[in-house]
Amino acid sequence: MAEALGAELAPVDWMFHLMRTTDALDNTFDLLSKPVQKMLAGYAAGMNHYAALHPDRALLPDLFPFTSRDIAAGIVFRAPFFTGLDVVIKDLMDKKVPTVIQHETRGSSAFAVGPDKTEDGSTHLLINSHQPWDGPLSWYEAHLMTTDGKLNITGGLLWGCPFVLHGHNKDLGWAITVNMPDLVDVFKLDMVKGSSTKFVVDGERHSLQFREGMIRVNLFGPFRWNSKQSFLWSGVHNCPVIPSPHGYYAIKFVPGDARLGELFYDMGKASTLEEWNSIIKRQHISSMNWIYADKKGNIQYTYNAKMPKRSPKWDYHGVIAGNTSENIWLGWDQFEGSSLVLTNPKSGFVVSANSDPFRATHGTEHNLDNSGYNHFRHISDEFQTGRALRSVQLLHNNGKKLSEADIEAAKNDDEIHPDSDFSRLLNAAINFAEDFPTELKNNTDREILRILKTWDRKMSRDNKLAPLPIMALGPLARIGGLFATGMKKKFDNALEKPDKVLWPALRNIGRTLMKTHGALEVRLSDVLRAINPVTGTNVGLGGGPDVMRCVYFKVNHTTGQGVGHQGDSLYMLVKWDKEGNLVSRATHQYGVSPKRFDNLPDFADLKLRPVHMHEPTISQHASDVYTVPPNQDQ
Repeated sequence: MAEALGAELAPVDWMFHLMRTTDALDNTFDLLSKPVQKMLAGYAAGMNHYAALHPDRALLPDLFPFTSRDIAAGIVFRAPFFTGLDVVIKDLMDKKVPTVIQHETRGSSAFAVGPDKTEDGSTHLLINSHQPWDGPLSWYEAHLMTTDGKLNITGGLLWGCPFVLHGHNKDLGWAITVNMPDLVDVFKLDMVKGSSTKFVVDGERHSLQFREGMIRVNLFGPFRWNSKQSFLWSGVHNCPVIPSPHGYYAIKFVPGDARLGELFYDMGKASTLEEWNSIIKRQHISSMNWIYADKKGNIQYTYNAKMPKRSPKWDYHGVIAGNTSENIWLGWDQFEGSSLVLTNPKSGFVVSANSDPFRATHGTEHNLDNSGYNHFRHISDEFQTGRALRSVQLLHNNGKKLSEADIEAAKNDDEIHPDSDFSRLLNAAINFAEDFPTELKNNTDREILRILKTWDRKMSRDNKLAPLPIMALGPLARIGGLFATGMKKKFDNALEKPDKVLWPALRNIGRTLMKTHGALEVRLSDVLRAINPVTGTNVGLGGGPDVMRCVYFKVNHTTGQGVGHQGDSLYMLVKWDKEGNLVSRATHQYGVSPKRFDNLPDFADLKLRPVHMHEPTISQHASDVYTVPPNQDQ
């Protein structure tokens, strides 16, 4: 990466070597079926073909041609970073004592509504993972079909991955949201005094393993810099070791698995709930929340975690003693012992928005029982995002059945829930000003308080009271659900000291709005913007952080605008009528091809387009058709 894109990508190459990604690939690649290996080879062939047609866009021509193993290596490498591994490594590289994230508010929204909850007996699925709008983790919309008819699936894939990661076929579909079970353990090694290579476990000395790797960095023009690095490994813990000023740390994590591709390939071919469940039980993916629906009216929520077999004698939160083998985990719990499944609850719907698995629907009697799961230690039964709270509220609908319009309105809802982190921050700012009115320094402060108190807590495009609170408090609300010690302290500090955190933020945004817009009250769509990086199209949006119409943004104080960069992107509303007939609609923030790469106006207007599943309709709506020569390893 650094050889192609420069020094800022050197840490990515460094982590590739540190994690021994090639070893994980070697352990699992040959276990892939021939059809999956052919899909990997076909994807590589497409990349090679594109590079041949557009040599000016091939950053490192010498890397071509790509092979199926190259594509699988990318899948293996990226998988562990969905468990918080990158946070631990970053802490150590910043010379901090490492922390492990367990929950994030930034994430996704998904729900399924069964036929008993809808007015017309239909079944619905929302697929809406909140990925970045640009870069390697942004969604690409794809439709995969095989000539034998065994695979016909549409949905989203990430750059470098040829498999639909969330989407649907004619019979069933699924959405994914990130969960954060504790899948990373940090052991502080008991180093022998005066040694940088010897450590002690169970009273015996052991030596760190060394492996060298080359980091190549593109500096500028024709100039390159090559750096040979040594990477440490503990054979006892079977994981990498990172030295720091305060000790040596072994970082044990769930490694990537090339069979993750096989899992998604087979899911795409599945036609029944039973078949789909048998596939997910393989545990080739470390963790994820899954929302499922099918044409037979089944709905399901699954909390998946490939949990290590840990000793019940040890507390695995924080840094763990590295001088004993008693706390080193070997192997994994079975699916039934580490994952949770809620199928067809009587409430008629399931939701997932990066919250705990025990409140996936309305009513304690309809949810999973958490009394028997305390031993997990990786699940918090107190954690709920604002999106989760609001979607349960909307879909419960006071016990009444839902129309299709109700379901689409729930997806596009822009109101913050009264118990959300955002509301807690807002209330803290208001309460402080009312309790200590002398702290309001001028008329502008009093105007800010008036806006906070009269705002209806909605984020529609025309709302003139929304910009001030969402630009000032939105960035703080994003971290409200994080349980990593430092990040949670920031949120708690904002609640406890609104005069030191919240009001300075409100005044700062107030000054920005007055300077750039001449008023504190500005239409949200004039402030919250989306920009297409290819066409330059610039449109105003509604929505904001941690609501169902989710938009995360970065404030530009020069322009007085918040530019969206993450949130709703590719999302799909899928419906099976009571006879099992499929109707699917979707949108993407930019579009689906270079010739139709200006979808932002429709995206801003919440307009969905039909998804076509069969020929000849697919070809009739195709904007481009390519024939790709096969790879030699295909």
